[in-house]
Amino acid sequence: PSSVQLPSLSADRHPIWDELMVRTAYRSGDAPTETAQAPAEQVAAVVEAPEEPAYPLGQAGDTVVRLDLRSIPEMPVPGDSFVLRIYGLSSAKDRVPGLNFEVMSSAGEMTSLAEVDPGIYEAVIDLPRRQTEPVKVSVVGAGTMDFKSVEMGTRAPKEKAEKPPRTPVETSSSIASFRVSGAASLYSYEQQPSADSGPLLDKPLAVTGANSAVPIGGAVEAMAWVPGVEMVGVRARGRMTRYGIAASIFEGQALDWLVDSSLDVMGRYSMPLSFGSVWAGGHVGLRYDDFMIFTGCLDEGCSVAFEPLTVPGLGLGLDAGVDFGQAVVSAEYTQGFARFQVPYASTIEVRGAYRLDANWSLDLGLVSIARSVTLEGADSGLARGTLDDAQLIVEAGVGFRL
Repeated sequence: PSSVQLPSLSADRHPIWDELMVRTAYRSGDAPTETAQAPAEQVAAVVEAPEEPAYPLGQAGDTVVRLDLRSIPEMPVPGDSFVLRIYGLSSAKDRVPGLNFEVMSSAGEMTSLAEVDPGIYEAVIDLPRRQTEPVKVSVVGAGTMDFKSVEMGTRAPKEKAEKPPRTPVETSSSIASFRVSGAASLYSYEQQPSADSGPLLDKPLAVTGANSAVPIGGAVEAMAWVPGVEMVGVRARGRMTRYGIAASIFEGQALDWLVDSSLDVMGRYSMPLSFGSVWAGGHVGLRYDDFMIFTGCLDEGCSVAFEPLTVPGLGLGLDAGVDFGQAVVSAEYTQGFARFQVPYASTIEVRGAYRLDANWSLDLGLVSIARSVTLEGADSGLARGTLDDAQLIVEAGVGFRL
């Protein structure tokens, strides 16, 4: 329980006995009862080092069904430190060794988590001197999660808790992640010639409405953050979907791969909250995609051909997200610049992920891309026509993080 109801105590009762009763009731959940006085040395020892719960050691790899979170001391003083102790318990109430957890605190500076004894994990949180509100701590890992609210005490400050001696386990955001997805989409396209179309097809061509193409393909993504910084990272993405257009102006189908790829540098600021964390940031990098263009004419003796038009350029965007511990929701917007100077593509992406365990997750995304370019003659500089297309993509896949 987060609080207990104490009976009124007599004025001559020793203050440290009151402290012992509060701690015992908080730990066990039972209402405090009066017992015989204990020597001051024994009382102080119980207050400083609470009795270890009777959790025997289980086997590495056992399924964790719940977490037991404890703070030592239970009511730390602002400006002091406290130890967050975590037990990952199996269905037999055995503690499980060799686990990894993500730990977030609403206040203070926290050390990395360390397994100080098999199946016992600890981190030290240094509190600000002006901390008055309870510190909310969340722990996620091994397929489960839990929260704890640590109330502030008023005892005299003591020496800061000793740092865990073992090799720390990374508890913050993942250093690297990968995603592989299948993709299905709707695609509309329109090519409109100018008054002097040049090599472009001299008639409008459109694939819209009920005649929209249905490209199908896949997507991959790799992301890495700078160790120790975790506010700067690099991301590579690639998506390829294939579709075909059938029309009477050419024989068979016009088959094409839609290519959309990028390489970005990212910056992100993250803020921990009681339920997880939120972040906001931006990205900038190289983009590469393409259009299909149709050339030729419909006159007698003339033929229609098609070929890809590659568009390298720059991408600049913003992103934000919320991490609930086991679920993550993010959104981003990217503006593309053809040849690094002409705005031509707008991309909006919303994505959700559900973590199956510390490494694997399921991923679902919705992406909307709208592009528009004006084609000019390389030598004349005259407008030859416009290309407009839009693609609405659904991606579903799996993710893995280190």
